[in-house]
Amino acid sequence: MTGLRWGILATGGIAHMFTRDLRTAGLDVAAVGSRSLDSARAFADTFDIARVHGSYQELVDDPEVDIIYVASPHGLHAEHTRQVLEAGKHALVEKSFTLDAAQAADLRELAASREVFLMEAMWTRYLPHMIRIRELVSSGAIGEIRAVWADHTQALSTDPAHRLNAPELGGGALLTWGSTRSPSSGTSSASPSRYRRSGVSRRSAPTPRWPP
Repeated sequence: MTGLRWGILATGGIAHMFTRDLRTAGLDVAAVGSRSLDSARAFADTFDIARVHGSYQELVDDPEVDIIYVASPHGLHAEHTRQVLEAGKHALVEKSFTLDAAQAADLRELAASREVFLMEAMWTRYLPHMIRIRELVSSGAIGEIRAVWADHTQALSTDPAHRLNAPELGGGALLTWGSTRSPSSGTSSASPSRYRRSGVSRRSAPTPRWPP
């Protein structure tokens, strides 16, 4: 993708980390878009981005952008990724990809119909050691895999107003971090096992399937 011009949708912490990596790799970051023009300008100043937009729609309509990294809260990924795809642009979507399988399938079909690239930003799948692990498992070199234990523990904010405690924004353990364990064990389905008073899950238990 070295010849593509990147646009950054949203300006939160994960967008800063990703854009820093794009710059480190020498890739072309052409534009940034935010719901707040001031936020977009501050982000652009940090990363020396020439084109600044005060709305997501302006960003996806920018003719100087080829591919957009969707970094908004994942409860809004389906809506914002649809905007990108409908504008005929490629999309790399921060995890979690969507809130459910129906939203993911809808975006996949839309991307296929527009003949554009669409992928979840699950970078761990492409790390050298992960590729080697899949080779060893597939070849049978380490024998039959009977069980895999993958744990991801992270403190959830106790602030009731925080997005991680908002069910409508995909808060909680399952929808926020449930996808992070999947690359190590093929594909998986998961269900929440404990809830907070806000209704979001405190824990989730994925069931892996191999091969994917």
